[in-house]
Formats: sequence, C-alpha cells, structure tokens
Amino acid sequence: MRNATHTHTAKIVFALAGLSISASLALAEQSGAFVGVEVGYGEAQYQVKNIAEVERNGKIKSGGVYYGLVAGYKHFFTPYLGLRSYVNFDVLHTKFSEQGSSMRANLFTYGVNVDFLGNFLSTSVVDFGGFVGLWLGGNTWQGKDIDAQIDSGKQLADIVRGLPNASIKTHFGKSAFDVAINLGLRTNIAKYHGIELAAKVPFLSTEIVNLQASVEQESLGLQATLKHTWNLTARYTFSF
Repeated sequence: MRNATHTHTAKIVFALAGLSISASLALAEQSGAFVGVEVGYGEAQYQVKNIAEVERNGKIKSGGVYYGLVAGYKHFFTPYLGLRSYVNFDVLHTKFSEQGSSMRANLFTYGVNVDFLGNFLSTSVVDFGGFVGLWLGGNTWQGKDIDAQIDSGKQLADIVRGLPNASIKTHFGKSAFDVAINLGLRTNIAKYHGIELAAKVPFLSTEIVNLQASVEQESLGLQATLKHTWNLTARYTFSF
C-alpha cells in the first residue's frame, strides 16, 4: 500500500512539473511578426580631399535628429535564444558648419537586418536581454547644398576637358551601398510591447564627387564624401 501511495505521489509531482514547464513556455516571449518606430540621435561626416590644395583637406562631423520605422519577424528557439529579420527606413537631418560656411544634408537609409536575440531574464511579465546583428542596405543623401556641390564638380570637369593635353575620370552620386553592425538592449512587456535601446555603426562612405585629372602631366584630384558614422535610438515595437 505504501509503495502504491509513493507511486501516486510521484506521478502528481511529475505532472505538476510538466504543467509548470508548459506554463513557463507559454508565458515566454513568442515568435511572430512585429512593427516599430524609433527616434534618437545620429552623426555624419563630410570629408574633402584636394590633391592640388592640401590645406583644404579635412573632415567635419555633425549630428541631428534620427528617426524611422522597422518591420519584420522574430523567431525564438528557446525562451532565451532567438533570431529576427526586419527591414528599416530611417532619416537623419544634419548641418555641417565650418568657418562661416554650412551645408545641410538629409540622409535616407534603408536596408535589411538580421539580429541574434538573447534574453537574460524571461518571466511571465517581462523578458529582458540584448541583441547583436548585421545591417545591409543603402544610403541616399539629399539637399540643395549637396546638389550644388555636384553641379560645381561637373562644371570643373567640363573646364578640365577643355584644356589641351588633359584627361579626366569622374564620378558623381548621392546613393551607395553600406554595411553596419547593430547592437543594443531590449525588453518585451506583457507579450506585445517592446522597448529597445538600439545602436548602429556603419562602415562605408558615399562618394558624391570624385575628379581625377591629369593636365600637362600634372595630377589633379578632388574627392568629397559623406558618411553615416553612428546612431543611437529609443525604439518601440508591437508584436502580433
């Protein structure tokens, strides 16, 4: 009789343990689609290289408001480990100023992201963790001042082409491919609501003007680039 009682008690304990595990899994952060908005601060860099006038070479850094949208899908393998992929579209407004002159620029950045998700804490109320990932996409720079720089570069190229014994190679553009690292902290509250502190560090520049010329065997060159250097945002996501 005692053995039967012990067996019955053991079955109850294992059943309760199974229910507890099932309940904890049900309450953990779930896989699914999500959308979000973000706002914060971003920084950009404007750089000029002039072979003929080295004293004019230099870099200017400037920051401004950075904001945008994200949408994608997250998948959790366990309550503590997951993966998400999503697209983003963001905007940065900035103004480069030096020695009384200025140049306004608007950056539109867009691409595809893949992040590894890790939860340090997973409870029935909240999940808290971090993420690290990769962004692949493009940058497009817009603004009247940027258009004016490109027009000036084209006019200079036309002048060089009109010179005797001159050759020139040119490139003008406002868009380019870029790669970046994503990292940050994230929390998921009451299943649907996410709050994140997200950082992105891009690596590549956009070449808006590049003139490489040779006149009477003398080399001339002018290069102007814009680069999105980093941004830090607060992000809200809603999961479906």
